[in-house]
Amino acid sequence: MIAIHHVSTIYVNTNLPYGSVINEEIYPFKEGTDWEEFIIKLSKMEPQELEREEPNILKEFNFPNTYTLTKSLAEKTFQKKRKNLRISISRPAIITACTKYPFPGWTDSIAAAGAVTYQLGMGITNVDLNSEDVPGAFIPCDYAVNAIMAATAYSAMTPQPTLSVFQVTATIKNVTQHQFFTSGAEYLQK
Repeated sequence: MIAIHHVSTIYVNTNLPYGSVINEEIYPFKEGTDWEEFIIKLSKMEPQELEREEPNILKEFNFPNTYTLTKSLAEKTFQKKRKNLRISISRPAIITACTKYPFPGWTDSIAAAGAVTYQLGMGITNVDLNSEDVPGAFIPCDYAVNAIMAATAYSAMTPQPTLSVFQVTATIKNVTQHQFFTSGAEYLQK
């Protein structure tokens, strides 16, 4: 089952009570910072300077990595410049290999969860170092694609052009990352 939640997300795998709702929104940038000026400043930096300054920039603006920073800036840009366009922003959970389409286990990347599942599947490792209590928020790639298409259709049907934010996750109750990767290793070793 897929959960697509417009404007709010029901988080199943958190320390919050089951079914708790947290609003999905375009989050504000660091207070007192003109994010558009920040983009201009970044675009004028030489690649070597950007690479050198990356850890300081991430720390200053409280982002764990470049991916989350650039995603935030892109969302803010869409929000401001969309005019009368219907825009859907889908925020999928950690994407894993497909369950059915184009075939079970298909993936085109060994990034994120793929890096761990690839190592488990190839027998390179059989150890998972995730804490026992880290919530698992995974979604098979084919589910994520279907959910993105459904979110797009929803946005296309809104009476007025809107910017819609969707959290896309599989509804697996109380599965931790440790359980996911441990059971994945056991499954792949059969």
